[in-house]
Amino acid sequence: ENWSRGLSAAQWWAWHEPLMRAAATSSANAEDELCRLQAEAADEAAVPPGGGAPTALWRSGLLLAAAADASAPAVWEHADAVLDVGACSRAESLGADGARSYLHVALAAGKRAQPSKHWWQTDVLPAALGLARAQLRRGRRVVVTCDDGVERAPAVALAALIALYDGDGVPDVATLRAAPPAAATTKEGLRARLALLQGAYPAANVPRHIMKELNNFFV
Repeated sequence: ENWSRGLSAAQWWAWHEPLMRAAATSSANAEDELCRLQAEAADEAAVPPGGGAPTALWRSGLLLAAAADASAPAVWEHADAVLDVGACSRAESLGADGARSYLHVALAAGKRAQPSKHWWQTDVLPAALGLARAQLRRGRRVVVTCDDGVERAPAVALAALIALYDGDGVPDVATLRAAPPAAATTKEGLRARLALLQGAYPAANVPRHIMKELNNFFV
């Protein structure tokens, strides 16, 4: 279950032969092949974004978007850095360089699709918050994205709103903290920030199991 990376039963039966051939060489090759197949399937099923653009979260410097609305070259008109928590890396297609930062922290969809039990605590949130803090303190805009822009990217943006900004009001670059908060937040504080986020980005639908991960990290 931990390895499955969101692989459905239907996908397994459709793709088991190339996956098993890749797995015969190494598990890393199998994961790369799965990412390739899932990306191809997503491209085939994708609805054209229709000129969509990342949604700015007030004047915080943070933006949110589904992958379709955070594609090159248009994404660089809105942001200076891309924080990608989708299943597969898009570094090559986004064309990041010295002036354009890109960080991918792999997060597959689904409650049991992560590589380890504490993946959010040990890898996702520390890396994501580290990049966001470094970029925002330099006055750079950061778009947080995942495959559909509904669960994972909003959850990471919510974590940034909790960790990086002072006060209970609308986050602004002027309220960006110089250092992490000394005191933990509360479950009520997390829910209040989620409601604020959903007001700016109605597509956000952070499920209970991800809210539990945020509670474990902050509370």
